[in-house]
Amino acid sequence: MKLSAKLFAAALALCAVSVQAAKILTPWSPTMGYNKSDAAAWQDDGKTVTLKGIARGPWMIFRTSPAIPAKKGQKLQMTFKNVKLKGEVQLGYYGYVSGFSYTDAQDVIQKAVEAPSLTVEIPIKKQSVKIVRPRIKIMPGAEFTFTAVDFKVVGKAEPEYEAIAIPDKADALYKVGDTVKFTVKAMEDGKELKEGKMDVFVNKNGLFSKKFSFDLSKGPAVVEYKMNEPGFVVVSADVVYKGKKIVKNVWASQIGAAGFGVDQIKTGKPAPADLLDYWKGEYAKLCKEVPAEFQKKLVNSIGAHNRYQLTCNNFGGTKTYATIVVPKKPGKYPIIFTVPPAGNSVFSYPTDFNDVIRVTIAVFDRTFASQADYMKFNKDIWYFYKGAQQRNTYYYYKSILGMMRVMDYAMKEIPEWDGKHLAAFGRSQGGGSAFIMAALNQKIQCVAADVPALCDHNARAAGRRPGWPRVMDHSKTAKTFAEDAQYFDAANFAAHIKCPAVVSVGFYDTMCEPSSVYAAFNNLKGEKKIINCTRYGHGWGKRDNTYDKEAAALIKKTFAK
Repeated sequence: MKLSAKLFAAALALCAVSVQAAKILTPWSPTMGYNKSDAAAWQDDGKTVTLKGIARGPWMIFRTSPAIPAKKGQKLQMTFKNVKLKGEVQLGYYGYVSGFSYTDAQDVIQKAVEAPSLTVEIPIKKQSVKIVRPRIKIMPGAEFTFTAVDFKVVGKAEPEYEAIAIPDKADALYKVGDTVKFTVKAMEDGKELKEGKMDVFVNKNGLFSKKFSFDLSKGPAVVEYKMNEPGFVVVSADVVYKGKKIVKNVWASQIGAAGFGVDQIKTGKPAPADLLDYWKGEYAKLCKEVPAEFQKKLVNSIGAHNRYQLTCNNFGGTKTYATIVVPKKPGKYPIIFTVPPAGNSVFSYPTDFNDVIRVTIAVFDRTFASQADYMKFNKDIWYFYKGAQQRNTYYYYKSILGMMRVMDYAMKEIPEWDGKHLAAFGRSQGGGSAFIMAALNQKIQCVAADVPALCDHNARAAGRRPGWPRVMDHSKTAKTFAEDAQYFDAANFAAHIKCPAVVSVGFYDTMCEPSSVYAAFNNLKGEKKIINCTRYGHGWGKRDNTYDKEAAALIKKTFAK
């Protein structure tokens, strides 16, 4: 089946996608270092594609359009035509489950082969995978040549089980002192089960509170719970059906949630009065003692943008790293500052805006050549707990100063900036960092924080579970670090933000607890809007694109002024 680039979007039929090799680069995007100008990674002569293994960035991910859905029990079938393989490749998929959640499939390893056709099948391990994205990993030194490739999902899906706790108010919001009434159901392929046993667990503000048990053959299960303080209750369940546990009370398995007096949620401890003065003083100290010595290097030029790496000095002989993406078209553009989510990633967000400069600032004081190097760095203790004994030893100390230094550089040294428009966007770690940047740089005109982390570090003082990374739970000197932790709490920085803001919160979120997000949101001083994702966690559950639309609308409105 031969397809032009324009026809590719219509190529999905019966969950199958076929791609002529000459056009294979159109529907897929590279990750971890690959780009379309990288001749060392592949060649395309119009008839045959040759993929070569290089030391960096081995993953190649196909982005099929329309999406390929799949369910547990099915398989992703990949068929390559006129194959010549020297060395080793791994074939698998990324499954886009919901929100920002991906699941890795077990990879099928193929070694040296020459054949008119090569077909492999990868089992789908997760239920309700909304998008299956095939992937190829070319091992260093290997060479993989083919003329066409087909993707399709085959096989019969297993029954899909779930439980759901439906609150008696559609928005799942209540007043303090109210009682929520959850109707709890167990489902098989969308139909309610009329037999089986169910245990329902209720957590209050992230802490276990009560267990309810039901016999599903005796009618609907109803859980009533009264909340006498501001916060959230979250419900999970165990369900046994025909002798098999079909729903398990495990992490990321929430089935219902409700918020109470959410506009009354405050941080566990008061913010330090000198929060901004402290950081301005530390930044002045950095500027005085450590020359920045900025180094800007063109990394690649893809499509309509140039991508640069920026480095500068920080305390202790370390570096701050940033990526700057600038439109090639001559002109003046707004700047979006962002910090990646937690993990070894470079995350330019949002991707919907082409006519902007995107400045992505890493929290790390080094780069990692591989995921193995990143894991080695975190072997003894994760970076977000490192140095959590004193203010100037905590890992985020240099991260925040690095953000300030890069923002200063961007506003002074990027000639394409229009001199006016600035925004701070981010998700999770990046969402909390957006609050921090906007508080420390009052020239920022709008903020968008998607399920922000780094909020309400001392929530346990108010009887609640803190937001990610729950640093106080892991500090070896928690009693003395409690006050210092307040200088890294994004909820405290939010109190100094007067520009418009859009925030999202997942009611199921057990990482960035919904109470921690509201503690930050309630502190914002400017025009603000929060998107309540009542059935969403932190990459699991269900959510629509309301936040994305609101964030896009905010930045367009701001940059139009």
